[in-house]
Amino acid sequence: MTKNKKRSSNDSRKTKYPGVYTARNESGGYEIVFDGPRIGGKRNQVSDVLDPKEFNTAAKAASERARRIAEVQNGKYIEPSKLTLREYLLESLATRKALAKIHKVNTTKNYNSETKFFCAPPLGDILLPDLSTLEIEKHMIKAIKDEKIIVSTARSYLSFLNRTLKKAVRNKIINENPAALVELPKAPKTEVAIMSPAEMLDYLQSISIEGIWKEYLTKLGYDDNQIESLWQSYKLRGIDAMPISFFNAIRKAENKAKQYEVYFNFATLSFGTGARRGEILGLRDADVDFEAELITFRQSVVPNEDGSALIQDSLKNDSSLRTISLTPTELKILKRQIKIRNEHKLKLGSNYQDHGLIFALPNGQPLVPGVLTNWYRRSFDRFGRPDFTLHDSRHTHASLLLMAGVPITDVSARLGHANPSITLSTYSHFLQERTKVASDKWGEILQNASI
Repeated sequence: MTKNKKRSSNDSRKTKYPGVYTARNESGGYEIVFDGPRIGGKRNQVSDVLDPKEFNTAAKAASERARRIAEVQNGKYIEPSKLTLREYLLESLATRKALAKIHKVNTTKNYNSETKFFCAPPLGDILLPDLSTLEIEKHMIKAIKDEKIIVSTARSYLSFLNRTLKKAVRNKIINENPAALVELPKAPKTEVAIMSPAEMLDYLQSISIEGIWKEYLTKLGYDDNQIESLWQSYKLRGIDAMPISFFNAIRKAENKAKQYEVYFNFATLSFGTGARRGEILGLRDADVDFEAELITFRQSVVPNEDGSALIQDSLKNDSSLRTISLTPTELKILKRQIKIRNEHKLKLGSNYQDHGLIFALPNGQPLVPGVLTNWYRRSFDRFGRPDFTLHDSRHTHASLLLMAGVPITDVSARLGHANPSITLSTYSHFLQERTKVASDKWGEILQNASI
């Protein structure tokens, strides 16, 4: 709405709706004029300039005037907001935080990045009533073409904007949600990376104490025969029985292998349970029932905004709170990791910062998720699988179970998915292979039945 300073004499004042009429302005376009309450005995008029391209005739302007009057009479008219998209999004974010609706660190980071994306000019400068589907699409497609975001991220951002503007409609700030009609390209379907059982065991061997030990001596220039001979002697008699000429090198190899033992234990548990990174990092002694061979995921460790680690007493969703069974291998690994943790506690005494975590730094503080991920990225690269990530150990666990014929509902529950449809969507490729097996079995049945 703008104050109407001067209009031409060609006013369309003949109307059955007193106080609301169309008028031609100085630029030759049309506007709708509203007579407000008198102020100090003087007329108080407010006008809304119409889009000259859309309302280029007196009849179209009169039709728009009639539509708005009908909305007023039906209680649907909303005075155009003076908020820009940026102002509304920032206000919405502040409200969420004030009401403590954002309590998870990852959720907070997502809202911050999504808000920042849509606040950027020129989109963020547009008044809410003027925001169009086309403007939103242009902003997002440009970001995709400029490789600022990928398609899947863009679709996630759009979902955020759609929810936020829906609320603006409910609160009668705007009449319609322009984000609801935005069309973006579909995200390319990417197959998850997995390892075969043999490849998985080879990888775990490469980061085991033996693997790290041998890798270190290889870097020092020892040949394979020397390393194997030294390793066998080391296993049988320990470090003190090593020849003096090899003692220092083997001592360093031993220290390095022990330093990275936590990574071997973590990876073994990750492949063996399919749990998320933060869920394993959040495990405490009370979460493991060695007698019943069960483990319960109740909390997680997530990256804080400053890059440090934060213990969070919640998981990704309600289904993530779950109890799953373990094999003797995982139970053995957990006992080994608890022993390592207890040795650190004994060594540091009162200086140990005890959070009750099974996987922790030597001082008791939680392991930093980002540091963990980077270590595995380098280890997968050395192993010859640069395409593989720590999260792919979760995919490997699920895929191997599905290919072995485990029902999708059981796999979904084990992974802590909110809905089996998520599991179905992620691992449809492997389920197709099971469908082929079922088809072959059916063929055998028909053949045996002599149909």
